[in-house]
Amino acid sequence: MTLTFQINYRAQWGQNICVIGSSPKNINWTEKDPLVLKCQGTDYWTITVPVTEFSGTLNYKYAIRNEDGSLWYEDGKQRSVTLNKTDKNTVLRDYWQVDDYEKSFLSTAFQKSLFKRTKTIKQKSNKKQKQNITITIHLPQILPTQGVAILGDAEGFGNWEQENKLVMSDEQFPVWKADVFLPEDKIAEYKYVIYDLKTGKIVDIEYGENRKIWGVKKDQHLCINDRAFRRTQPRWKGAGVAVPVFSLRTNDDFGVGEFSDLKKFADWAAKTGQKMIQTLPINDTTLYHTNRDSYPYNAVSVFALNPIYINIEQVGKLKPAQLKEYKKTKDIFNSKNFSDYQVVADEKMKYLRMLFAQEKDACFATDEFKTFFNKNKEWLIPYAAFCHLRDKYGTPHFIDWKKYSQYNENEVLQLSKNNEEIELHYFIQFHLDKQLTEAVEYAHSIGVAMKGDIPIGISPDSVDAWTNPELFNLDAQAGAPPDDFSISGQNWGFPTYNWDIMQQDGFRWWKRRFTKMADYFDAYRIDHILGFFRIWQMPKDAVWGLTGHFDPAMPYTMQDLWNM
Repeated sequence: MTLTFQINYRAQWGQNICVIGSSPKNINWTEKDPLVLKCQGTDYWTITVPVTEFSGTLNYKYAIRNEDGSLWYEDGKQRSVTLNKTDKNTVLRDYWQVDDYEKSFLSTAFQKSLFKRTKTIKQKSNKKQKQNITITIHLPQILPTQGVAILGDAEGFGNWEQENKLVMSDEQFPVWKADVFLPEDKIAEYKYVIYDLKTGKIVDIEYGENRKIWGVKKDQHLCINDRAFRRTQPRWKGAGVAVPVFSLRTNDDFGVGEFSDLKKFADWAAKTGQKMIQTLPINDTTLYHTNRDSYPYNAVSVFALNPIYINIEQVGKLKPAQLKEYKKTKDIFNSKNFSDYQVVADEKMKYLRMLFAQEKDACFATDEFKTFFNKNKEWLIPYAAFCHLRDKYGTPHFIDWKKYSQYNENEVLQLSKNNEEIELHYFIQFHLDKQLTEAVEYAHSIGVAMKGDIPIGISPDSVDAWTNPELFNLDAQAGAPPDDFSISGQNWGFPTYNWDIMQQDGFRWWKRRFTKMADYFDAYRIDHILGFFRIWQMPKDAVWGLTGHFDPAMPYTMQDLWNM
């Protein structure tokens, strides 16, 4: 069989268009030895190559090869095409993939929630004729209640009759695909349409000139891979709401908003047309066991969740006497018009200890817990040990922890063996993860996305500073310079980042932090994102923000900003 690539691209002098790709069998076009296309005219590139004894999936991507051999790839993921032995000649007619606004709709918020497709659309097969044309279009910006079809001047395209449109399959969403038969040498014109799945009514048809299919030959399989639906309807837009989890008070919680309350809030959001819920930071801030711990931007760990958001009744069953006392306390807390933060936190920990004593063995034996532990143990073991040592020594200042003032992984692992005070925190984090995940999945199921909040700073008395002190400037603190809002500046008390050290392992700590947040959130806000390239730094002993300087202080010209 033969394989032909065709693509339009106006390259500069000295540049070539090439293909980098591979298949499980006998195709391997590498960066050092790519498949180079030939230019015909000014912008039409093509090449035909023999491919023997091949069937299966070919993965490939186009690139521009410059005179010095360097490559500039097209945007997007690798393309893929399924080749069959029965196809004597396969032609791939592609369009250069560019980075456009449609890329936003490939994000988790849309793929898992807002545009999540719940029912697969399959194209009806036509057994009367062998379908010799495969058409695809990359179209992620489409509601789950809508589908994509083709209208055109050929019989397979419905002869421009809406009720006979060619319905496309979304089995490879966001790529839509349809197979059709066209006679040899037929020049067909067509357009893509978006239709309502329930009524079948077309809600949008492309503007502009008709698309065309040409060069249909006998014994040929033509694959046309389109992009850029030319919509006439307004682009999608949606509104959301920001709320601290602790403010989601219901009669089911225990004096403070909990992760489980996000379900009811998601119901409200869906009924009022809200598309996204954004929370304040939800990481554990337990440092002093006082109301000082209520500040959500001073985390003891950037990975662990805050135990105050746990729902006790979903963790396990209390004994009758314990349950009676719990309900009495619950009624008292829920009758208040404010959240008594530290009292609630202390009471919750009391009941968590009771449930841990009852449920530990059964919980730790489950595959669910083992999976959670193995996935998170890199941060979970040091975090649990930190919590134990914080309470043992009565301070989060780890420099006062004698033998454990400097983190030692082997010593911590030894300390953690069969230590119930440490295992208690495994138990709590497991249930927090379970409850938050369940709430997020529920929100997704009703079309509501979730957005988190990542503070730019960490506490100087945190697990992260204890385990990775080299990543932070612990002898300095971040803030803001004097301005019209604060003539003395601001001192946040957070250490700044040692970016040079962080860069040595590819910013692994940040990547792990973002990855953990992605377990729960479809998007996240970074508080004071400016701090990645400019932050006000002052000495550790400074009280006000008057004696600081910007570090880093990456300069940007107006031209730099225009080029972004």
